[in-house]
Amino acid sequence: MTSKSFDLATILKALSTLRAFLEQEWTADNEQQRMYLNYLSAFGPKLETFSDIKGFASFETSQINHFLTQNGQPGDFPELGIGDIGATSIFDLLMNWQVVGEKTTIYAHDGNEYPAFSLPADQVRIFNNVLTQGEVLRIQTVLPGSSLFICTSDKLRFDTLSGLNLVKIAMSIMDSPMSEYSNPYKFVNLPMIDYGDHYAVSDLHGMRIGVGSISNAEQRMLFRMNEKGARMMARTDINVSFCLEDIPPSYTVTTPFLAFVGRSAGVPFGTVYCDYDVWKEPAEL
Repeated sequence: MTSKSFDLATILKALSTLRAFLEQEWTADNEQQRMYLNYLSAFGPKLETFSDIKGFASFETSQINHFLTQNGQPGDFPELGIGDIGATSIFDLLMNWQVVGEKTTIYAHDGNEYPAFSLPADQVRIFNNVLTQGEVLRIQTVLPGSSLFICTSDKLRFDTLSGLNLVKIAMSIMDSPMSEYSNPYKFVNLPMIDYGDHYAVSDLHGMRIGVGSISNAEQRMLFRMNEKGARMMARTDINVSFCLEDIPPSYTVTTPFLAFVGRSAGVPFGTVYCDYDVWKEPAEL
């Protein structure tokens, strides 16, 4: 069984950032991409109100990497091709528990022992979820407006889900009826987590904006959890390429030339033949 992840919020932020940068609207090529655009329409404006999810777009790889390093990320955005536009979006949430837990170990259903931590039961609300027919744990954190949800299920196989389907089930759980337990426990024990992954988001390939289209999309996720709290980080990188035939052609002077100023006197003002020996940047005009 392999752990997996997916983040919709940074994808929507990157799409929104590129839309604002290019002043163009997105066009979907298939039903899956139309779903992303529907989510962008529904949740994009709300995401703009959260200051801890950030996006940046540029024609220059170096500028994107500068933005990333300024926000605690490695400056390793994929190199942009000529005329390409890149965008990145990130959030990095450090959520400390309201009470520091105690380290312990647990024996899981697979028969193995794992490092874990224990929190006082009054720090964790436990719900029965109608959709999953399992428990939903809501752990209080000191980060305003942020709780960590831990969901188990006797009905759904989370391990069979991937990509956007992971997010859709999480959204369904948040929207489905829940009844809170009268918590009979003194402590709640949870495994420590150290997860990180970097993967392609192929669903977005080919989505068009103006005369450009997404040629590459990647996402990386980090989730860590111990007795002190949890950290959830997501980053999405998108590359928009333009077909060469769609880029206005350029005329480039590549041979020595004659330069002069034409005025109404009928006589040129200054005539200069510029060979390669003077092709250099002047100190000033």
